[in-house]
Amino acid sequence: MATTEEKPMDACGDAVENGKTETIKTETTKTEAVKTDEVKTEEVKTEAVKTETVKKETTNGNSDEVSPLEKKIIRQVEYYFGDVNLGRDKFLMEEIKKDEGWISLETMMKFNRLTQLSTEAEVICAALKKSAVGLMEVSEDGSKIRRSIDMPLPDNDKERSKAIMDRTIYAKGFPLDTTLDEVQEFFDTLECNTEQISMRRDVERKFKGSIFVIFSKPEDAKKVVDTDDLKFKENDLIKMLKLDYNEKKIEEKKQQREKQTEEKEERAKEREEEQKKKQEDNITKGAILKLTGLPEGLRIETMKEGFREWGTVNWVDYEKDADFCKVRYDGEGSATAALEKAKEVGEGKIMVNEKEVEGAVLEGDEEKEHWEDFFQQLRRRSQGGHRGGRGRGGGRGRGRGRGGGRGGKRSFSRGGGRDGPDSKRSRSDD
Repeated sequence: MATTEEKPMDACGDAVENGKTETIKTETTKTEAVKTDEVKTEEVKTEAVKTETVKKETTNGNSDEVSPLEKKIIRQVEYYFGDVNLGRDKFLMEEIKKDEGWISLETMMKFNRLTQLSTEAEVICAALKKSAVGLMEVSEDGSKIRRSIDMPLPDNDKERSKAIMDRTIYAKGFPLDTTLDEVQEFFDTLECNTEQISMRRDVERKFKGSIFVIFSKPEDAKKVVDTDDLKFKENDLIKMLKLDYNEKKIEEKKQQREKQTEEKEERAKEREEEQKKKQEDNITKGAILKLTGLPEGLRIETMKEGFREWGTVNWVDYEKDADFCKVRYDGEGSATAALEKAKEVGEGKIMVNEKEVEGAVLEGDEEKEHWEDFFQQLRRRSQGGHRGGRGRGGGRGRGRGRGGGRGGKRSFSRGGGRDGPDSKRSRSDD
């Protein structure tokens, strides 16, 4: 008898299909799990590589060796807490008063230049612990730093300035396209710890080829200064302590001022000689008549009428209560003609206010001296030299008059021209 296989019920059929579906879903889930695990493994590996890279950059595989990054961190932090910056940094000075000098790394993260180097407290603290200077201390938990209590900030500005000056040098000879990083690397090769490097610039902010360097220790400054044949690339460097540089510049400026003074005096002397020569060319010879033995109490106003009878008067020099005066007539040889006229009028005598006086025409050195004195007065007046004990009119007294005033030398002129000052500086006969 033949047998026939019964087909499963629909329900069983459904169960079989569902079983197949479950098997497929389970397989898919396992595949996703494997993929996910692979991704996580890859991420862990990547993170491990990144961490290892940071560690290598920080330590170079040696916990005692200072990496380039650590050098920059040390330099930046020690600048913040160094003698140069700390005393004038109001923010830090206020912060160090709060917790026995300790500053949290969280606070330090407010300093942009530091955060550009690293934002990880562990990296920063590890670097500071390697500093050869020993300026900074790190707290046990690595959350705070402070300036070492064994290296306190100098108490006053003078002491601080002297301490800084003792470890500062001047150096010259760097190419004009040199960068700050190149200079820093140069001093690193000398195994010297620098606190600050100032690239000196002109008014257009272009590098001048010279720098000031503040070292962490005076010994480092002396070491660089005492190094013979120090070169930056192929350039010989001139270097000296900043104190010596300042003294050198003071002496140079002193010499420069002295030179400028000498040149100024020389130019003034040349101008004076030139002016003197021009004035001497204008000397009118034989024009000065000197009268001696004048009566007492004589006033110039009463004198000049008589002098005009003898010739055209250009100028009269007379001091109150003096027994002589000098009358300058107009034209070469005019004094000789005036003297002859005076004798003619006085019938052989020279009479002034009914008193006989002596008269002589100035010649030789006496005439030259008179003109030099006259031209010197003109030069003083042209240079504004109205002050002093000679009065505004050039007289020797303190008088207020334009011709010398009371108690001074009175001058009378018929006008300006080459033979005398203008009427504003003298009494005019016009």
